[in-house]
Amino acid sequence: TMAFVRDRGSLARMLLATALVSALVAAAAAAAPLSPASPLGDEFSPAAFFASSPYSNSPEGTRSPSRRARAERRSAPASSDVVQCAWHTTAGCTGPPRWDTRWDMAGSGYVYCFGRCPLPWLANHTEYGVFGGVVGVDHYYTHQGMPCVDGKPREFEMQDEFAIATKKTFPRAKVLEYRITDAVPYATIVHDLMLSNPEYFVRWHHAPNNNGSICTVPPEHETGRPGDNCSWPIRAAAYDYTQEVVRDWYIDNIIKPTMVHADGAWIDGDGPDNGAYQCSGNYDYGHLPAPYPALNATEVAAFCTGEDLVVTASEEWLIENGGYDYDCFEFITSGLPAWTDTPAECAQKLVELDHKHTPTAIVLYGDRTESHGYNDSNAAQAVATFMLVRDAQWFFGYPSSNTLAPSTAKLLLVDYGQPLGNMTRVASSAIYQREYEKATVALDCETFEASFHLKLDAAGPS
Repeated sequence: TMAFVRDRGSLARMLLATALVSALVAAAAAAAPLSPASPLGDEFSPAAFFASSPYSNSPEGTRSPSRRARAERRSAPASSDVVQCAWHTTAGCTGPPRWDTRWDMAGSGYVYCFGRCPLPWLANHTEYGVFGGVVGVDHYYTHQGMPCVDGKPREFEMQDEFAIATKKTFPRAKVLEYRITDAVPYATIVHDLMLSNPEYFVRWHHAPNNNGSICTVPPEHETGRPGDNCSWPIRAAAYDYTQEVVRDWYIDNIIKPTMVHADGAWIDGDGPDNGAYQCSGNYDYGHLPAPYPALNATEVAAFCTGEDLVVTASEEWLIENGGYDYDCFEFITSGLPAWTDTPAECAQKLVELDHKHTPTAIVLYGDRTESHGYNDSNAAQAVATFMLVRDAQWFFGYPSSNTLAPSTAKLLLVDYGQPLGNMTRVASSAIYQREYEKATVALDCETFEASFHLKLDAAGPS
């Protein structure tokens, strides 16, 4: 039997310690020397493979704005006659992924490798269990395909290598490779298309730049670092999504390959770190430096419609073929039980989560890149909440960290088998529980105590 009780003094000390550790980790990452990437070997060691700063390819050297921040900014166009794209549509998210259902915590995790990634630590600490959940990988984690090899960037190849290495170490893992709706020539196939079919891209058609050439971001927004030895500048352009042939090309050549070694895509959109919006005008219209954008207001609206069409079709194709797009996850970071809740508030949140139904997949306690709503001091309460209310294709957000506390790792990798029923309230109490094959999981809303009562011959964290 395991029980975890709220302790406000311990929690405060833990929060302080966590903040200090996070600061040290961030400082160490910023100071990490740059080193060239090399092919992944037999041993899974992305920390060694991608040893340089995860943000080294960003022009500003920092994380790009969050999807929400960019979406909110897009919702307030600079001019009343300009359509700014809403963030990526989820119209193609027609259902949950057609993956096998995992009820064990090890198979129900959601990890995102961006600046930090717990996979190397998990690979070296399988004594706590073997991770088998969902992994998303950012293009910063693969250094945007650089340094170049024989003059060519290798972003898509490095995403594949990451997927292969991850699945070799964690055979049950589902990997979502990073893709972007911008035309970033850090993949050779994109650069080659620019040479062979310039008409597939947004071009300069309006005076004074009406020469018909492909619009690319200005040199100061070029991706890469000195010494990356690339044969061409990595300057983003925008696909002309108003053309059906371009949308078909994108799906065939950018999206479908994510199902060769991985299990779908992490489809991202415009942002200041890649900047193709400067050409398309679908973000920050009216604030762009001259001569940008390349499109007028009517053309921006058509571009937005075309981008929605290609993302929708990509999501539909992925789901139909056993893959998924992370845009189709619903990330839940609010309305979660907390130690500051009254018993009634805690109970209400549990009941609302238990009644939560969605046609897609859910990530609880996490957004697209990191966990929210718990730390090492209350991880047991978060895991108990998840196990009480979860359904099939629900996942639990992992911390954005290079390491895990052993106590947290045990909770995140445990296997209590399948649920035998739904959550129930113990009569005349504030205790909510759910029976699993190997344990009874409970959360007491009065004391905020989580418990995992093992059944005969069942194994769990110790």
